[in-house]
Amino acid sequence: MVGRFVKAQVKNQNAVREQNIPAANRQVDITMRTAEILTKSAKGRLALETLMSHSEPFVRLRAAQYVRRWAPDLAIPVLGRMLLDEYEDISVEESLEMIIGAKDSLYLHFGIRSFDWNDLIEPLKPYGIELPFRDRSKWS
Repeated sequence: MVGRFVKAQVKNQNAVREQNIPAANRQVDITMRTAEILTKSAKGRLALETLMSHSEPFVRLRAAQYVRRWAPDLAIPVLGRMLLDEYEDISVEESLEMIIGAKDSLYLHFGIRSFDWNDLIEPLKPYGIELPFRDRSKWS
């Protein structure tokens, strides 16, 4: 089941790169169904927790998004580091997708409705994540 999750997520990302939306949607469905099955057992949840250190960044992201449900103390640091990591092996668009996915999960977890990066600074400090302040004064 874990292999199916990883394989579907990798295929999803490949389909996105190829702009094959129907294929990407099929793989997202497989990833989500597989993850839901994994979350129903202690062994499956442990497997998802282990995937948070996978070499593929999108596998780490998707696993952390599920793990956040039952083990936020494990998932939040992973998601927080994703905001700071440099993704040299993927495109700028994919890097942005990673960051947006991680931020959305963190906003959801902390109940932040502003979608301002700076509002994550304090909630992430207890998890050892030091986000830099972003000056938005020029945007006003």
